[in-house]
Amino acid sequence: MLSEGFVYQGEPSSIHDGKLRSEPSAHLPPTAFVMFLQNHDQVGNRAMGERLRSLCSEDALYAATGLMLLTPQIPMLFMEEQ
Repeated sequence: MLSEGFVYQGEPSSIHDGKLRSEPSAHLPPTAFVMFLQNHDQVGNRAMGERLRSLCSEDALYAATGLMLLTPQIPMLFMEEQ
């Protein structure tokens, strides 16, 4: 989540025997987090290694990149995101 850093804030996971997922991070400033649209893990886990440029329209990629650059988190531009 943009306002809290992570979606999971230490809640028990129903699929992992009640183990806590992550830790509370809402108290941290936005600059403690890196914002990205895609990273090497996401590309590497795709069968063909597709990047966003091939998965969405150019206009959608530009809009998403623009929004990412306007967030208070530190932006990370991955390969071919410009």
